[in-house]
Amino acid sequence: MNTATPSQKLFCKPQDLEHALYFDQLETKDTIRVRSLDLENDLSTIHRWVNHPKAKRFWQMDGSFEELLQAYTALLGYSYAHSFVGLYNDHLICQADIYLVGCDEVCKHIDAGLDQCGIHFIMAPAHQPIKGLSRIFFSAFLKYYFSFPGAWIMFGEPDSANEPANKLVLDTGFEFIKQIQLSYKQANLYQLTRSRFFEFQSL
Repeated sequence: MNTATPSQKLFCKPQDLEHALYFDQLETKDTIRVRSLDLENDLSTIHRWVNHPKAKRFWQMDGSFEELLQAYTALLGYSYAHSFVGLYNDHLICQADIYLVGCDEVCKHIDAGLDQCGIHFIMAPAHQPIKGLSRIFFSAFLKYYFSFPGAWIMFGEPDSANEPANKLVLDTGFEFIKQIQLSYKQANLYQLTRSRFFEFQSL
């Protein structure tokens, strides 16, 4: 087991906090973008998401806006993690955190390299979900991540009872490793290599 120090820098942590880090236009002409989380403009929306009944059980981030602001202010200040958002036709649609596994308790359950990362991902609650949109955006974050030379593998650890999240990682190419007990949830641990990810993108 390799444990990173809190001073270790996440290699995909962007310097540009305002502009798009990833952009794509779908065949439907709809656009998708990935950029850094903007605390001032994004957090009130994300606060509604994490307090939605469907999200409370699996994200454990429900509570006051002040608590969420404190948590994400700290996260953005860490050298070993970063928070991103996805926009669908310029509307906020999802959010993801990428972090060094060695700085998280998940490192107790796997022998991960110091530069290897994990991801947390949440979609906006939707009354009429657009089919395939979760996979499109989850893949967009992974494309951004795997665009870096140092990115060879990504880990995921969704709640074992969260069926949509487990299906999403499997549909994107992640391979199941084992079930683990974290301090705040029972999780399924997955891994995705760069080569396997791009194989799935070509299917």
